[in-house]
Amino acid sequence: MMNQKIFEWAWITIIVLLWLWVASFNAWVIWRKRVRKEKDVPSMVPLVGGVFAFLLIFSLPDCQICLFRSGLERFVLFIAMSTVDFGSIPYLVSYGALPRFTNNK
Repeated sequence: MMNQKIFEWAWITIIVLLWLWVASFNAWVIWRKRVRKEKDVPSMVPLVGGVFAFLLIFSLPDCQICLFRSGLERFVLFIAMSTVDFGSIPYLVSYGALPRFTNNK
């Protein structure tokens, strides 16, 4: 029983660290491209942070003392993580959906 709990929390920690890595890389790319106006900038990693956020939501254990117990709380956590990562919701809004609807050719 104890080994299973340790494995669950280790898995959650790995997912959070991977999400932080991808989200910080995407923020670094945006910083270099938009703020510093550099020309030779690597491309962002779109939607990978959202996938890690999705994995995290379904990996959270169901326990009495956990912060995110209900489905609504987990959904809010997913939306928050996907909004903070520039490669997820902000990327889709700024690069994906808007140019398609605003391009009047």
